[in-house]
Amino acid sequence: MKLSPTNSFRNVLFVTGFMFLFLGTWRCPYVMGFKQTTGFVSRIYQERDRDQNFKTVTKVEVRYEHDQGTERWDTGRSFSVEECPSDCKIGDRVTVFYEPRGKNVMIGRSMWVYSAVAGAIGCLFIISGLVLFRVRQSGGREDLS
Repeated sequence: MKLSPTNSFRNVLFVTGFMFLFLGTWRCPYVMGFKQTTGFVSRIYQERDRDQNFKTVTKVEVRYEHDQGTERWDTGRSFSVEECPSDCKIGDRVTVFYEPRGKNVMIGRSMWVYSAVAGAIGCLFIISGLVLFRVRQSGGREDLS
């Protein structure tokens, strides 16, 4: 089989697509070892953030329970308001993903964004490679019947 520029480009599309699919799967919260629980918005407040040159930022405190061995702990964590649903109010339920043995915690909506975007990009690359393969097989003319 002769390696033409079209074949090389198609192979690059396939490899890139599968890499993005792998990254999307790897960033899936369950594959990363996160557990899911429900939390409640307990407080919405403003504070000066040292990381952003002491600008005032709005924070949302979420309380949730998580397993620590055989015990359940009630824990609170503050998130920037951008990570929460746009209309969140005190008392609202939110999905929380946490690492059982770590301190990493994320609100459910932000956790799936990486997986969904990487998976969609991977699918686009693979579909482009398949279309290029199909056009190449039909002798350069597009025959989609």
